Amino acid sequence: MNSLTAFAVPAFYMLSGAYLLGKPQPVRNTLSRRVPRLLIPLVFWSVFYIIFSGDIRPQKFLEMFFQPQTPHLWFMYCILGIYFLLPLLSRLYVALGTKEKIYLLMLLLVVPSLLHDTEYIVNRYVQMPYFAVFWPDLGLFCLGAFLREHSEQLKRYKNWMPAAFILGLVLTAGLTLYVSARDNALNKNFISCIGSVGVLLMAASPLIWAWGNEEALKKLPNWTKKLIHGLGQTSMGVYLIHVLVMQMLNRSALPWLPLYSNEGSMLQMCFSAVGYFAISAVICWCGEKTPLARKVI
Repeated sequence: MNSLTAFAVPAFYMLSGAYLLGKPQPVRNTLSRRVPRLLIPLVFWSVFYIIFSGDIRPQKFLEMFFQPQTPHLWFMYCILGIYFLLPLLSRLYVALGTKEKIYLLMLLLVVPSLLHDTEYIVNRYVQMPYFAVFWPDLGLFCLGAFLREHSEQLKRYKNWMPAAFILGLVLTAGLTLYVSARDNALNKNFISCIGSVGVLLMAASPLIWAWGNEEALKKLPNWTKKLIHGLGQTSMGVYLIHVLVMQMLNRSALPWLPLYSNEGSMLQMCFSAVGYFAISAVICWCGEKTPLARKVI
């Protein structure tokens, strides 16, 4: 279950890079528009989770500007760091040639990802090289731009992308099972690391498939397009509030509601995942229709 959803965050990084890196990003526009779109929801939900936890010491409210106050918010700090650098990164990326971009991706993503996976497969510590700055977030950001830039050439491989996704899933789940069995302890390093090779395959393949079938996707029925658009608008909000929904509505909190979190049978977990998502999406959809709530969802 965890392996199947591991590609979501890296896909978000890649989509962001695909539509931001290929064009100029003025400093003023970045600081006045792009950064607040992430910073305002982060501050709001950090305050909310601090209050919800019951630990409302003053230092907690100061810490939220530097570190996540609930584990799943880690991603917001990383993407904010990239957004602050966006005016510089966009100019650098546009100036590079194709070979230089491939070299950049090798340094920022490919080599570190292989080293990371090898470390856990052979059970030996590997020192991450110093050139792997901001790994893997920055590498994923650049990879998205590179794939989008070469989407026309990649169209010939679009029919192979479902197989590539399955291969990535098999790698991620298989290596997780192998390392967990070898160490006789649960191990999520191939799942939680958004730069592992299997996760990279899972994240890149749907994007290449979608860009390769862009014309066909434009012919989808209007109701389908509206549904996808609506879900896309609420995706950030779902990410921010789903932990709260899980904590409030899981079976241990409400015994009469059959929703589970990392427990129960596979069928119960699948049903619970759909339930948590649907509840979170409805809340966020309502928030999108409310002027003030729209800024934090």
